[in-house]
Amino acid sequence: MNKIIITVLCTVLSLQSTYGKEAKSSWQTKSLDNVSVKNISALSKTYGYIRYFYPNDNLKKFDWYRFLILSLGKIETAATTEELKARLYEMFRPICPQIEFVESAESSKVSPPADRTLPFYVQTHTNATHKSVNIRRVERYESGLPVADSMYCFKLRDDLYVRFPIAVSKLPANTKELQALKKQTENIKLRLFDQSTINVFFHRNIKKEINFLKHYNARIANIIIRRNFIQHFYPYFYEDGLDTNWDNICEQTYRNAALSADVYQLYDAICTMMHNVKDSHTMNSTGMNVGSWLKSYLRLYYPDFAVNILPKSNGKGYTVSIADRDNAFVTKVNGIDIEQIVERKLNTISYSTLKHGIAVLNLNGELFSSFKKDSVIKLTITENGSERNIDIVINKYFPKYTTLYPYYHSRDLVVPINDTVTYVNICNHSSSYKDFTKHLDLLSKSKVTILDLRGYPTINTLSILSHYLNTTISLGKIQQQDFYYPDHKNVIYTDVPKWYIAPANSKESEAYSKKYGYRKPQNIKINTSLYILANETSISFAETLLDMLKHHKVGTIVGNYTAGCNGDIVVVDMPFAAFMTTGAYVVFRDGSRHHGVGIEPDIFIDSLDTDTPLHRLLKDVYYRKYTQAGN
Repeated sequence: MNKIIITVLCTVLSLQSTYGKEAKSSWQTKSLDNVSVKNISALSKTYGYIRYFYPNDNLKKFDWYRFLILSLGKIETAATTEELKARLYEMFRPICPQIEFVESAESSKVSPPADRTLPFYVQTHTNATHKSVNIRRVERYESGLPVADSMYCFKLRDDLYVRFPIAVSKLPANTKELQALKKQTENIKLRLFDQSTINVFFHRNIKKEINFLKHYNARIANIIIRRNFIQHFYPYFYEDGLDTNWDNICEQTYRNAALSADVYQLYDAICTMMHNVKDSHTMNSTGMNVGSWLKSYLRLYYPDFAVNILPKSNGKGYTVSIADRDNAFVTKVNGIDIEQIVERKLNTISYSTLKHGIAVLNLNGELFSSFKKDSVIKLTITENGSERNIDIVINKYFPKYTTLYPYYHSRDLVVPINDTVTYVNICNHSSSYKDFTKHLDLLSKSKVTILDLRGYPTINTLSILSHYLNTTISLGKIQQQDFYYPDHKNVIYTDVPKWYIAPANSKESEAYSKKYGYRKPQNIKINTSLYILANETSISFAETLLDMLKHHKVGTIVGNYTAGCNGDIVVVDMPFAAFMTTGAYVVFRDGSRHHGVGIEPDIFIDSLDTDTPLHRLLKDVYYRKYTQAGN
C-alpha cells in the first residue's frame, strides 16, 4: 500500500549488526532497580494517555521528548506510591488540570456520564497517522464517542490509576504553569555531537560521538515514545499478543537502554524490543537528528559475498550456503554455530511470518553486516565433505545479493521463454508502462503469460493488469481505524472507499485510470492463459493486487503464501532510530485474518505435476532465473 510519511529522519533503513561494535565508555549507564522501572512505566503510560487523548490545543509545539527527559529525572527516585503520585501530578497538572492519581480500583471507577454537552472537544487519530494534538470539535453527538467532562480511569500499575477527561466541553487555558513547564523543557539542550556542527561537517576525521544520548534518561525517553505509539495505534496490537506481554517487554527495554554503553548497544535494545511487533513493515532507521541541519546515521558495512539462508527440511534450524556455490555451507561464525547467528539476527528484525523474516535477511544481505569497517570474522565452511576456516573482511558499502530471488533485482520486464510462453516481471521498478507497451504484439500472441508478483509492484502494474481483465476488479477489505480512546478500546472501524481497475478495452478504462491515478492503458485485450507467481516476498501492495485477482478469478496464482503484511505505512519521527510500521487494518473480504497469514496460492509450487510440460516450465521459472527456463 501507499506510504504515509509523517517525517523521515533519513533514508537509510538497516538491520542490527552482530559484529564489530566499537566500545564507548563516556555514556552514563545505570542498572535500574525494580522501583525505578515501575516508576518509569507509570510515567510512560501517563504520558501516552495524556499526550494522545487529552484535548489541549496549547500543546501543538510542545516538545514531548524533552518533557520526558525532564520528568524521568524527577520520578525515577520516588520511593513510595504516595511520592510517585505527587511527582506525576506536579509534572502533568500544567498539561491536564483535571488529572487525578488514585491508588485503588474502588476509587478509580469512571464517573457517571455527564449531560450530553454540545459542542465538545476530543482528540482523534485516524489509523496510525498520529499527531500530538489532533482535536476535533463535535457539534452533534455520535455513537461511540466519549462523554464530555466525564472522568475516565486507566490503570498504571496494581496500586496506581490515572483519571482525566478524554472529552471536554471547554478547552483548557494556556496557564502560567503550562508556560513555565514549556520553558523548563526548552532549557534542556540536545546536541548531536560533542563538537560543533561546523567542525563535524568540515573535519570528517574527528571523533563524532553522539552527545544527546549519553544520559540514560534521553535513551529511556526514546523507548517510552515508541512504546506508546505501538500500544495505542499499531493496528495488530492484539493479533500479535502484545496485550499480554508489552509491559514486560518495555520494562526490560528500559533496563537495556539505561545499561547501553554506546549507540550500537542502544540500537540493539531498540531492535530487540521492536522484534516483538510481528510486522514486516516495521523497520528502525539508523538515523539521528535533534534539530541540526546536519543529520547523522550509523553506516553498515558488508562482506564481498552473499549467502542463501534456507530453513531445514525438517523445520528445525537453517542452512546457510555461499551464493553461487551450491555445496559450500557456513557452519560457524567466530566459533559460534551458524544457526545461533541466524536466530539472533531474526530476533532483531520484525516480520509477519518467519518465511518473510528469512527473506529479509537474504534480500538485504545483512547476516554478516557490521557497523565497523574492516572488521574481520572467521567463518567455518564445509564444502564437498571437507571443512576449513577463512577470515572475511567486512568493508563493502553495499551488500551482494542472494541468488535465491533473481527476479527481485532484475531489470528485465518482458522476456519470451519460448514460442508460446512469455514472462512479465511486473515488480520491475526500472521499467514503465510505456516499456510494457513495446511488447504488446508479442504478449498478444503468447498462449501463456507468467506474471511475476514476487516483490513489491509499482503503480504501473494497474495499467499492465488491465490488459488481462474481462471485468472490472475491486479493492479488498481495508479498514480505517478512528481512535478516541486509549489502549485500542472502542475503536471505530470503517471500510475505506474502494478503488477499481477496469479492462483496458472497456468504456470505463479512461475514467477509472484518471480517477484512481494510473496510466491510461492502450485499448488492447490480451487473451492468454495467465499464471501469477507469488511467495513470501510478495508484500503489501502486491498482496492487495493478488487479493483482487484471486477474488475476481483472474488467472491462477502459483507459488507459496505471501508475506502476510499489508496496510499503509507510517513513519514515526524520533531523534534517534525513527521507525516505520503498518498503519491501516487489512483483513480478508470475509473479515478473517490476513496479518501474519498471507494469501494462499491457487496451486502450491511443490504440488505441481512435473510430468506436465507447462507445470514443469512453471516450476523452472519459479525456482530458477527465468532466462534459463525451458532450456
